[in-house]
Amino acid sequence: MPKDLDMKLTIVPPVNYVSVNGEQRHVDCAKFASLVGIHAIHWHDTRGHIEYVKPYGANPENPIPNEQITSIDKFKEVIDAWGVAAAPAPTGRRE
Repeated sequence: MPKDLDMKLTIVPPVNYVSVNGEQRHVDCAKFASLVGIHAIHWHDTRGHIEYVKPYGANPENPIPNEQITSIDKFKEVIDAWGVAAAPAPTGRRE
């Protein structure tokens, strides 16, 4: 796992998308309690933010603000799962 200070991380739980330093992998995000209610997490080196899912029926004029974060320790288990997930198969053919 890359260190926080040298990492670009994106997690989008609704579509099971996790990308670390540009390498995307499918991770079953439903099994992580830390991701409940989160639409996306974006991290770059030393800081990032969390975008929350707007509850059904919520007033569109009253958005849920993003939460600024300075640590991704809470999401270590998701990053670990990315580390053991299969990398996508190459799409091009090598000759």
